[in-house]
Amino acid sequence: MKEKIKSLIERHVLLWRKMPRNTKIISLLLIISLVGGISYVFADEGHEETAEIQPVQSEKVIVRTVGDVDPDGISQEGLNSFYGEVTSNDIGTVYTPREGVISSWNVSIGDAVTVGKVLGYVTVTSLSLDQQQALAEQQAAAFKARLDLETAKQISEKTKGVFGEIGDRIRGLADKQKSLFSGSSSVGSTTFATELTVLEANKSLLESKVQDFARTSLIEIYQIVGQNPAGLFADYSLQSPLSLKSVIGQGNNTLRTEYSNNLQSYAKKVKERKVTTLEVQKFLDDSVAVLSASLGSSQGQEYLDAELKIDIARLSEIQDSFRDLSNELAQATVDRSSKERERLQVDVDASKQIAELDNNYSLQILEQDKANQVAQNEAQAAELLANKLATVSSGVVPIVASRNGIIGTIEKNVGVYVTASDRIALISNINPTKLVRFTIPASWKDIKKGDTLSVNWKSEFGNVEGTLTGISTLLDAKGGYQAEVLLPKDAAFPVGASVRLIPNSSKKGIFVNRKAVVFEGINPSVWIVTEENILRKQPVTPGRQLGEYVEITSGMEKGFKYLVLLDPTLVLETGMKLDALIKAESTVEKSSPSASPSNVQDESQPHDH
Repeated sequence: MKEKIKSLIERHVLLWRKMPRNTKIISLLLIISLVGGISYVFADEGHEETAEIQPVQSEKVIVRTVGDVDPDGISQEGLNSFYGEVTSNDIGTVYTPREGVISSWNVSIGDAVTVGKVLGYVTVTSLSLDQQQALAEQQAAAFKARLDLETAKQISEKTKGVFGEIGDRIRGLADKQKSLFSGSSSVGSTTFATELTVLEANKSLLESKVQDFARTSLIEIYQIVGQNPAGLFADYSLQSPLSLKSVIGQGNNTLRTEYSNNLQSYAKKVKERKVTTLEVQKFLDDSVAVLSASLGSSQGQEYLDAELKIDIARLSEIQDSFRDLSNELAQATVDRSSKERERLQVDVDASKQIAELDNNYSLQILEQDKANQVAQNEAQAAELLANKLATVSSGVVPIVASRNGIIGTIEKNVGVYVTASDRIALISNINPTKLVRFTIPASWKDIKKGDTLSVNWKSEFGNVEGTLTGISTLLDAKGGYQAEVLLPKDAAFPVGASVRLIPNSSKKGIFVNRKAVVFEGINPSVWIVTEENILRKQPVTPGRQLGEYVEITSGMEKGFKYLVLLDPTLVLETGMKLDALIKAESTVEKSSPSASPSNVQDESQPHDH
C-alpha cells in the first residue's frame, strides 16, 4: 500500500513539473479560493452576528445604568488621576566644554568618579598658548559657577525641608493646645470641657424652666380671663376654642379682640414647648393691659374691680419672676459663649502663628530663588565667555566631572561632533532618590500629605506605591498646586519618565452623570427606571463632582437604571411609562445625528482633554 501511495505522489510531482508556469499559477489560485471558501463556511457555522447594543435614548433623555462607567476612566480634569515626570536631585549633568569632536572617553558606565576627574577629551583646532590659558581660566570660572549653582539648589532644598519640619511642629503644638481644651488628650486637662458641659447644661435647664414657667403662668392667667378655665388643659391636651369672659377688656374692644386672637396661638406654642422668652413677656404684658381695660367697665360692680386689681397685682409678681428667669437665661447664654470663645481664641492664635510661618517661609524661598537665579546667571555668563574664546581656539580640551558619583550614561560616543554645552553624560548616585512632580487641580479636595498613590509607567515594570511628601500652598500659573510623590528605592522608573498617578482613596463610590441630578428647592433627586419600566423619583445625597460625573453617597446602588436629562425643561411624572417617554426605537440609528454614538459619548461619558 505504501509503495502505491509513493508511486502516486511521484507521478503527481512529475506532472506538476511539466505544467506551464501560467497553468501552475491558475491552479494555485483555484486551490486557495476553494480552501478559503470551505474555511469560511465552517468558521461561520453555528455563529450568529451580534448586533451592537446601544443605550436607550431619545432626543431628550438617555437611560443609563449605575456602574456602566468605570470611575478609573475619568480624565485628569475629572480629578481621578494625574500625570507627572520622574525627577531626581541626585543626578548631575556632564556638559560639552566646547564645540568639537569627542576624541576619547577615560571612563565607562558604572565607574565611580570624583569632582574634577578628567572623564575624556574634546579635540578642537587653532588654539594658541594665550588662548589655551584664557580658555582654561574661563572654563575654570564656568566650572566654579556651576558648582555654586548646585550648592544653591541644595541649600534651597534643605530650606524647604527645615521650614516644613517647623510647620509640622507648630501645627502639632496647636493641635495639642486644642486637645487640652477639648479634653481629648490623654495627658490633657478636662477642666475646660467639664466647665463648658456645666454651662451648656445650665443653659438647657433654664430654657426648660422658661417653657415650664410659660405653661404655669398660662394656666393661672387663663383661670382669670378665660370663659372655661377648667378646659384649658385636660390630660395635657389643648381644648379649643379658647374664649374670654365677657367682662375682660370691655374698656378697649380692639385690645380685647387682638388678645383673644393671640391667646389660641400662644397656648399652642406653650403646649408644644416652643415659646420664646419674648413671647412669654409679651403675653404677660398683654394680660396686664387687657385686665386694666376691664376696670370700671361694669357699673355697680365695685367688688369686680377689686378682684381685678388683685389679679393685676398678681400678674405684676409673675412678670417680675419671669424677668429674673430671663436674666438668668441671658447670663447663662453669655457665660457659655464666653467659654466657647476661649477655645476659639486658641484656633485664632495658632492660625496667626502658622500664617506668620508661611509668610516667613515664602520670603525665605523668594530670597533663595533669587540666589539660585544669580548663580545660574553667573554660570551662563562664564560659559558664554569660555565658548566665545573656544570658537577661535584649537587643541584638546578635557571633559571633567562636576560632582562625585557613578557614571550613569554616556550619551555621545567617540568621533561624534558636539556643540558647546551639549549634554554628553550623566553622573548619579548608585541608587538616586527619585520623585514624581505633578500638578493637583485646585478643585481636588480628597488628597493630602502622607496619602499613598499608585504610580505606573510601563506594564513590564509594574505598579509601585508612592507617598505624597508635599503640596504647595500657592496656585501655579495653570491654576493648580504643585505636588511631589517620593518613589521607593527599588522603583526602576528612569529619570524623565512620564508616569500616571492614581490616588488610592479615589476609586470608591457610586457615580452618575451630572445631568441626571435634579433639584426641587434644595432636595436633590434622580429619576430611576424600575424593573417594570416605570419612572420613579429617587431622593439622593450627592457628593464630589468628578468631571461629567457626580458621586452619590446615598440613595443609589450599582445596577440602578436612571435617566440623563438632555432637555432640562422636560416635565416628568412618577408612574410614567418609559415607552411613552422614549419616542424613538430602543436602539439608535447610526444615521441619526442627534442619537449617534458620538453624541451619546458627548452627553454621558467623561470628555478627553
